[in-house]
Amino acid sequence: MSYISTELTKAGFIAIGSACADIDGQRDEAMLSFYNAVVVDGDVSYDAWVDGTDCWKAGYAEAKGCKPDDNKVSVALTSFTNALKLTYDIVKPAKPTKGGQAKADQRSKKAEELEAIKAKPMEDLVAEVAMLTASPTLANIKKAGLIQKAVEDKRKEAMQDRMDGIKALQKEAKDLIGNCLDEHKLNGVIAILNDYDFEIAGM
Repeated sequence: MSYISTELTKAGFIAIGSACADIDGQRDEAMLSFYNAVVVDGDVSYDAWVDGTDCWKAGYAEAKGCKPDDNKVSVALTSFTNALKLTYDIVKPAKPTKGGQAKADQRSKKAEELEAIKAKPMEDLVAEVAMLTASPTLANIKKAGLIQKAVEDKRKEAMQDRMDGIKALQKEAKDLIGNCLDEHKLNGVIAILNDYDFEIAGM
C-alpha cells in the first residue's frame, strides 16, 4: 500500500500544523498524528512527508497569520521535525528512484506472502518444511527457507505474547502483594514462589 494524497489527508496535516502554532497545543499528540500519517507499511513515505510538511507549514502559517514561506514557519518546522527524530527516530527519506520503488514493491510483496504463510497452523508449516527439504530442489529449498522464516517469526511472536502476559501478571501480583496485610497469605505467596511442596507438607 502506498501513500495517497487526498483533501482529507492534507486537511489532517494542516490541522497538525495549526495545533503546533497554538501555545497551548498538544505537541505530543501532533507528533504522534504526523508519525501515523507518514509511516506507510512500516516505512516513512517520501510523498507523505513532502505532502505533510507542506501542509503543516500552511496550517502553522494560517494560525500565526503569516505566509508559509515566512522564516519563523521554517524555524518552527525544523523544531518539529527535530522533535520527531528524537521521539520516533524518523527523518525525511530520500526521494525514491524507479529501482528503489521496484525493490520496495518487492519487499512489500514478500511481506504479504510471509504473512499469508504465518496464518497457517505451526504444525502444518513444520511438516511442509520437512517435506520440501526431503526433496531438495532449488525451488523447494527456496520455498522451505521462506516457510522456515515464518515458523521462526511465529515462535518469536508467541514468546513475545507469553512474556507480555507474564509482565502483566507480575504487575497484578505486585499490586496485590503491596495491598495485602495478611501475613498468612503473604507467607503462602513466598512459599509458592520458593517452590514449597504443599503436598509433602500435608497442606
